[in-house]
Amino acid sequence: MGFESFPMSEAKIEQERPQVDFSKCQLDKVAADYYSGRKLEIETFSPYLADYDTAQGKVWSDNLTETDKVGLAVGKVLNEQFSQARVISLYDEYNSNMPDTADSWGKPVEGGRQIEYTAEAKEKFKTEVARLLKESGSVKADAKEGEDYLLVSESSKQQDAVMLVDQLEAKGCIIKKGEQIIFSNPAAENPKFKQITLRTAGGRWLCEALDASSYLKPENMAITHLVVLPESFKDQQDKVWEMLRVLGIEPSHYHNIFYNEKQDPAVISQTIKEEVEKYKQANHVPKAA
Repeated sequence: MGFESFPMSEAKIEQERPQVDFSKCQLDKVAADYYSGRKLEIETFSPYLADYDTAQGKVWSDNLTETDKVGLAVGKVLNEQFSQARVISLYDEYNSNMPDTADSWGKPVEGGRQIEYTAEAKEKFKTEVARLLKESGSVKADAKEGEDYLLVSESSKQQDAVMLVDQLEAKGCIIKKGEQIIFSNPAAENPKFKQITLRTAGGRWLCEALDASSYLKPENMAITHLVVLPESFKDQQDKVWEMLRVLGIEPSHYHNIFYNEKQDPAVISQTIKEEVEKYKQANHVPKAA
C-alpha cells in the first residue's frame, strides 16, 4: 500500500470540513510558537498491537485500521508543514484486551489482569511503528529515533504513572482504595471529570494515566504539544488535560485536533493542511510545496 495523497475537490473538502474539530486547538499559537523557535512535538499515529498480529507483532501496510490510515496521512502533512518538529508515537502494546483473570463463574474480572504479549512481539511491533512513520512520510527516511522522533510504549509508562500519582497526591488530588487509584479535583475545568480512575481495583493502569504521565519531564513545560486523534478520544483527552492543568502545563501549549476516522484520510489531512496554511501566512511563512 502506498501513502500518497489523493487530490480532493474544494467542494468535497468544504462539505466534509465539519468532520475535523479544531475547537481545542489554537493553531495560531501553535504556528507562532513554532516560528518563534519554541519546540513543537506532534502526535498523530498511536497504533494498538491488539489491532494487528498479536503473536508476532507484524503490521501489514495494506491492512491498517481506519484510525491509523488517518494518523499517517495527517502525520505526513504536518511533517511537511512543521519540518523541524519532533514526532511522537505513543504506541500500545500494553492493552491486549484478552483477560487473564476470571471469577468463580469463569467471567472475566473487570479491570483485572490481561494476557501479556511476548517480548519478541513487542519489539517487532516497535520496529513496525518506526517503519510506517518513515514509509508514510510522517518523518524523514533518515530520521533518527530519540532525536527526530520518539517511540513511547504504553507498557513503559507504568513507572511514570506511579510518579504522576505521587505528584498529583502532593497536590491533594488522589484517592486510594486498595489497588484502585482515583484522581479527584472538585475544581475541575470540566465538572464531568471531577473524579477520574487512574488504576483499576485489579491493579491495571488506564490509558489516561499512562498518557498523562508522558508529560511529567520538566522540559515539557518548554514544549508545545499538538495531538491529533479520533473524536472518540475526546473524553480521554479531557481527562488527560484535567491532570496536566493541575501540574502546571499551560493550555496555550497543549492542543488537540479531533477527526471522524470514517472520513477519507485525504479529506482530513487536506483540511488540516489548509488550516495550518492560514496561520503560516499570518506568520509570513511561504506555503509548503
